[in-house]
Amino acid sequence: MNDAKSALDTTELNIASNLQELENMLVYLSETVRLMILHGADYESVSKYITDINDYILDNEKYKIYSTGVYGFFEVFGNRFHDGTGWVPPNGFTPSDRPWYKAAVEANGKTAVTEPYMGIAMDVYTMTFTRRIFDADGKPLGIVCLDIILDRVRELTVNTHFEHNGYGILLNSRLEILSHPDKTMYGKKMVDIDSSLLPIAEDLKQGIPVLEHGVKNYRGEPSVLFFRQLENGWYIAVMISKAVYFKDMRIMRLAIIVLGAILAMLFIGMVKKLTVANEKLENLSTTDELTKLDNRRSFLEYINLIWKQNRRLNLPVTILMIDIDYFKKYNDSLGHLEGDKALIAVAKCLKNSIKRETDFAARFGGEEFVCVLPFVEKAEAFEFTKTMVQSVEDMKIPHPMNSCSKYLTISVGVASAVPDDSNSHVQLLGEADKALYSAKASGRNRAAMS
Repeated sequence: MNDAKSALDTTELNIASNLQELENMLVYLSETVRLMILHGADYESVSKYITDINDYILDNEKYKIYSTGVYGFFEVFGNRFHDGTGWVPPNGFTPSDRPWYKAAVEANGKTAVTEPYMGIAMDVYTMTFTRRIFDADGKPLGIVCLDIILDRVRELTVNTHFEHNGYGILLNSRLEILSHPDKTMYGKKMVDIDSSLLPIAEDLKQGIPVLEHGVKNYRGEPSVLFFRQLENGWYIAVMISKAVYFKDMRIMRLAIIVLGAILAMLFIGMVKKLTVANEKLENLSTTDELTKLDNRRSFLEYINLIWKQNRRLNLPVTILMIDIDYFKKYNDSLGHLEGDKALIAVAKCLKNSIKRETDFAARFGGEEFVCVLPFVEKAEAFEFTKTMVQSVEDMKIPHPMNSCSKYLTISVGVASAVPDDSNSHVQLLGEADKALYSAKASGRNRAAMS
């Protein structure tokens, strides 16, 4: 069981770590394109930038084995399409029919990944990271895409080196095989290959974990099968030789004799509990228990990462420092239980206010919150913040001790900078805090810029 878990962990980590960088690249690429357009860049300038990024990917030894390049479709430029490789679409090419277009529209501003499909420019099976970008009023500007070569993802699954000499299998959400040592299996449904797997398919569809199931592998050898669902709804499976698996089980029997039957049973039962406990502990270390927002530690990790990445991209970072007005008086007059409810309500309002997946909200401490807007300049951030301030007051939570409104309100300090050698995220946080003090001094229930 532990060997299988290790194999599943290895496979999932191989897939995630190798694709995460490319997904992050698409997020930053699409945000850069969005900012270029909002600052008046024309189609030629945006096309050149996409071509430059494409050249960078295909010249990079690490990235070029995974990706065939980047491209974009732009409503803002009269529905024009540009491929960074220089590929020109054939007559009759309709972007709205393509899987990447449909996935981006459905995700509505979030990064999406398509199911595998046959590419047009290159005759290979492809997955696409795709993202739709919008202006400040929510009007679509276009879609930016980065293609992933499916064969490389297949290799990451099948060729993972396991101590048990087993192999990995990758399936989509419909339980159709995407990768397998036997390439004739590609595209086939799991249950069509072996009808005895039907109970497994039903369990997976109902969210029931499949941790051990006796089957025969594609070579006809008795084996044990384990499954795990990935975040995107796909599945990874590990096939272990039954001989190897039960050899490990014989070792467990020796442990039972040595430790005693009761202790061994407790240990086996605690393995799963310990895994769950560790996951909860990890969540507690990065999540505020009351509001369920990220906590201060998580914020510091995020701003440090964003600062480094935006420095390389020469893009702005904006920080919002947020404070609930007269919160101590609120607590004193209504009690701490009502105070906790107010904190939860404000946290939910802040979370709902940020729309892009790169934006970040956290509880900084007490009645203070912080937001990070990685690609937003000061003027745009200030307009966004005024809407946020109004949204909190619009919740109409009565605050009998608030001198600036009869409802619960917030004050916000806004600070923005392009990271370079002369500044730091610590300094920017200090500037946002100064702006927050200015908002309070000016009457509260408002935003102020540094």
